[in-house]
Amino acid sequence: MSNIKIYLQDFNAMDATNRRGLVSDWTLPRKFVLEYTSKHLGEEAAEEAYHIFNAPEEMLDEDERLVVQQYRGHSLSVGDVVQVDGIEYLCAGSGWQTRKDDK
Repeated sequence: MSNIKIYLQDFNAMDATNRRGLVSDWTLPRKFVLEYTSKHLGEEAAEEAYHIFNAPEEMLDEDERLVVQQYRGHSLSVGDVVQVDGIEYLCAGSGWQTRKDDK
């Protein structure tokens, strides 16, 4: 089991003249939106989160629907971060970039 935390880009915290959203950049401001438990590990758990946040609800299984009920207001996209057991996965244009959580 993995502990999953989702951090989406915080467009309100970005300087309006320098909004660079939807880029793979670790320095963008983000806001915590959801925490849940997954049976998947590592990048597979990040892929699961991407699926949960982006798939139509009818394509989700029962456990995934429970996660969606907690938060479904934004799709997971480039620049957002999925933290899996302390390791951060940055959603890139293609795949994931990773780094250990230094916090």
